[in-house]
Amino acid sequence: MPRFTVRLAVLALVVSIAAPASAQDLAPPPARPPGAYRITPRWDTYVFSGGTSSGFIETRTTSWANVFSAQLDLGGLVARIAIPIGYFATDARTTLLGVTTSSHGDQAELGNISLEALADIDVVSGDHRLLIGGGLALPTATDPFPSDRSQFRGLATRALAWRSSFRNPSAWQEHSLTIWPTAEYRLAIPWVLFSAAVALPIFIPTNSRVGGPLLRGNVEMMVTVDVTGAVRILDIIDVGGSFLAWALPSGAGYNYPGGGHPDLGQTALTLFVRTDDALDSPIGGGLEMIFNLDDDWGPTGSDSRYWGAHIYVTARIDG
Repeated sequence: MPRFTVRLAVLALVVSIAAPASAQDLAPPPARPPGAYRITPRWDTYVFSGGTSSGFIETRTTSWANVFSAQLDLGGLVARIAIPIGYFATDARTTLLGVTTSSHGDQAELGNISLEALADIDVVSGDHRLLIGGGLALPTATDPFPSDRSQFRGLATRALAWRSSFRNPSAWQEHSLTIWPTAEYRLAIPWVLFSAAVALPIFIPTNSRVGGPLLRGNVEMMVTVDVTGAVRILDIIDVGGSFLAWALPSGAGYNYPGGGHPDLGQTALTLFVRTDDALDSPIGGGLEMIFNLDDDWGPTGSDSRYWGAHIYVTARIDG
């Protein structure tokens, strides 16, 4: 088989399984010239606020999921670190016999710090780039969910961060060491940008009773997908959208001890505007709205519906 055909076949295989979420939703960067490097620090904030009303009680919940990350691109190697910090606040109003009382609670928590390294694979050149590698998330989360289940603030902080951000699942899990292989592909031509990534996080609980994302105490495997397409406008801004998905095949057939089944998959759609990578400026950023497509999630304003507003700022240091 001709060498060019082999390259196309390998590329098609990678794209067909494509998807996400690198340590920090950083799209695979353009290739750097030999001997050059690029350092990209970045701050991401995912904001969610929703309300519920039940009987005499009205509750407003607000979440800020923040991730500080940095990426070093050496051309043949890309290394990343991500430090997640979640914040959770609740305000409740109770009206009984015409008397209203209010209460407030909030908490900030560190998530699981992650490290990632990817190698540039020379399958195709020019406008294409393929990165393959893996990552590790350390069990650094503060105020972890205790075995006696007496403290829920840390759990609630990280659970809301994960539900509203829809990215970085390993960052927000309880008592888990997470490892994952990942592949990322990028195509950048004058008017179109396409990227896709796939990751297979494996959650290894460090607590046999409460560790892990859903099944608590069991080793779990997830599949995450992030496929993005955008129109590039004069190499200044990108306007487009992403399809996000995750699934937990290791939970198939599992029933909770008290009855019921865990939710083993979600999909979401995002719309974004962001600065283009080719823009000659050391500062960039973007705004994205995340619309969860599951039945009980979405930007409707109804009780128990989830959405996310994603804002980020990046800097660039070239050498």
